[in-house]
Amino acid sequence: MKIYYDQLDDGLLAPIWMLLPIHTLEWQLERFYVSFNSPYEQFTTNVFDAKPLYIIVQMEDLFRNWKERESIGISLHSIHKRFNTNNEELIISDIEYMLVRILDIEEVLQMNIQSLFSFVETNNEMACLAKW
Repeated sequence: MKIYYDQLDDGLLAPIWMLLPIHTLEWQLERFYVSFNSPYEQFTTNVFDAKPLYIIVQMEDLFRNWKERESIGISLHSIHKRFNTNNEELIISDIEYMLVRILDIEEVLQMNIQSLFSFVETNNEMACLAKW
């Protein structure tokens, strides 16, 4: 998982995007869950890599996981349905990441998760753990 940060008007870096690698995703499932306790890499948007193909997860693809407060559910069925409705072919092997807006996650969960992904300045490779 990667978290991309952007600078706000006050100069602070805030989490904007969550990128989820999909190479191990089982697309035949209807849904999957993302834990906020997973290790993640942090990047600023000025180093955003536009080369890989992304699929944008929309707010209606997200749902609350009532069994685990520290996670969000993503409906793979909803994503497939959207592509089929638009007569677009979803070629899974070409896509590397799912892109999820942090604000959409917060809206669905009705809670602030930005504090879980506070930007940590390090000299090492940027790998962090969410502060749940």
